[in-house]
Amino acid sequence: MKAFFFKFFHRKNPSDELENFKLKFPGLYDCASDVSQKAQDKYLNLIRVEYFFLFITAITALMKFEVIYFVWTFVLVCALLFSQLYRHFIKPEQTWYRARALAESVKTITWRYVMGSSPFNDKSIKNDEKISTQEFLNRLEEIKEVNDFASIAPIAETDLVHNSAITDSMKAIRLYTLEEKKEFYLKYRIQDQKLWYAKKASFNKKANRNWMITIVGLIVLYLISMILIASKYILSTDWYSNVEPILVLITALIGWVQIKKHGELASSYILTAHEIQKLAEELSLLGDDPDEFERFVDSAEQAFSREHTQWVARKKF
Repeated sequence: MKAFFFKFFHRKNPSDELENFKLKFPGLYDCASDVSQKAQDKYLNLIRVEYFFLFITAITALMKFEVIYFVWTFVLVCALLFSQLYRHFIKPEQTWYRARALAESVKTITWRYVMGSSPFNDKSIKNDEKISTQEFLNRLEEIKEVNDFASIAPIAETDLVHNSAITDSMKAIRLYTLEEKKEFYLKYRIQDQKLWYAKKASFNKKANRNWMITIVGLIVLYLISMILIASKYILSTDWYSNVEPILVLITALIGWVQIKKHGELASSYILTAHEIQKLAEELSLLGDDPDEFERFVDSAEQAFSREHTQWVARKKF
């Protein structure tokens, strides 16, 4: 511990240190992020499996042997029913949203804490490390209660649950000078968030385009098949049933695109990245008044929290 703080209190070039040093969030953040990722994967995998079952069921309809067709169809429909009931009662998507909201709330309150912003900018709190530490711990407990941490705790990794609530890096950053805090906040909060949203916007834009091309291609294939049948170029009635899996696949892909909302997210992320760029420019205009910087951080964190709230709303509806 002493060696750690010696490193930050005796650095020759602060900018060089900031370049290689990142904020380590409380264990609660790691725990919530882990649960959120697992719940998201579970939810999306269940959707994938259900669509796969529907597609395979359409394929089995092409079988000539009635017994095999009946058995396969019965098994697949039972599996589909189980998946539907599991999603209905377990609701992994709700765990995903709740854990993500918890993680983002912890991230926001941590940045407020290390930057000395509201609610940690009161003089009675700021000038007493014990009081500020206790206030931060109290805030974490409130966040856990609001986001129903008890319901997701059993899913979390045991090692992550027991990680420190106040990390060494958090303690060190709180002692940075105003200029160092401004530089650190710009690089690891504002620019980091802007880069994340820009990458996500690009990914969702490409994904939306690729899925649309795939769906349009399948629809064209289906229409061509139907035209050939109608024109009696292919007289076999069996061939007509062969196009049914294509229709099921088209329906499944349309449903998947609606769930992922790539187009909507791409537009939203682009707008958010532009808004964050405005924050970077506003930060560059700040003077040497600590109170002014604290108010800026408060405003910026409110903006980040608002965007996440909108994300949850988009996902739910």
